[in-house]
Amino acid sequence: MPHRDDIGDQMQSVFHASEGRCRYVGSWHSHPLGRAIPSQVDTRTAAGIAGQANVLLPTPVLLINATFPVLRSRVGRVQAFIWAESTSVLLRAELQTAMLDIGWAPPRLTRLAESTGAQYTA
Repeated sequence: MPHRDDIGDQMQSVFHASEGRCRYVGSWHSHPLGRAIPSQVDTRTAAGIAGQANVLLPTPVLLINATFPVLRSRVGRVQAFIWAESTSVLLRAELQTAMLDIGWAPPRLTRLAESTGAQYTA
């Protein structure tokens, strides 16, 4: 597992390489032997992210992947949630995926995307 500081450095690299176009929007993790619903730890984590002034993200997105079939769940099911600052809860959100087009990107961001194995079009 990467160290927290390394993750922060990587997020800063992406932000700067994209000239501010790409930024941190939230976090993801799995619930082994569980369902894709927020736990109390997830709720506290989202509240903590939202409360960090240096992150500038009052409504972080949280993705949860269920990795084991249990009642009303499926292996690999991913569910999105967004922090509702006004009510201090994680609300279910629609999850949409898209191919990232970085044809606009400076060479630094293109090299960074290639180094991570991200899928994109140029």
